[in-house]
Amino acid sequence: MCGNFQSVYDARVGDIGQTGTLGAAEMAAEAGVKELFSVHVGSDLSAP
Repeated sequence: MCGNFQSVYDARVGDIGQTGTLGAAEMAAEAGVKELFSVHVGSDLSAP
């Protein structure tokens, strides 16, 4: 789940199981993914 901005997760030491926006993009790039869609995001990312 990409639940928030990467900076939020970087500030949470020891918080595991989720990735931020940058972490999701890096993981996709390493896996050779050509398109990445975020379909389940936290409220901070979906707020207007």
